[in-house]
Amino acid sequence: MELDGAIIALGGVALDRGRWLGFVDLTPEARPYRMHIMRAAIRFLADCRARGVRYVYVMADTREPRAVAWLTSLGFEIDPRTQYLYRWSA
Repeated sequence: MELDGAIIALGGVALDRGRWLGFVDLTPEARPYRMHIMRAAIRFLADCRARGVRYVYVMADTREPRAVAWLTSLGFEIDPRTQYLYRWSA
């Protein structure tokens, strides 16, 4: 996400040893755009599904009080195998 030519948010996935790992990094300037970020995340996960990605794994940032609530609203659940990663299923 750009604002006046400056990157204020970045997100995506990386494939690591057969597992798709998701990430999001926001600057303080991105905070007022929460709904835009949510819509982008929903579109991104729909694109993952369309491309055949079955699972995306993420870690909740413990410094971010609403991280778990945001992840669960997107459909992520605690991964039963690791107990610290959250998993989204297509």
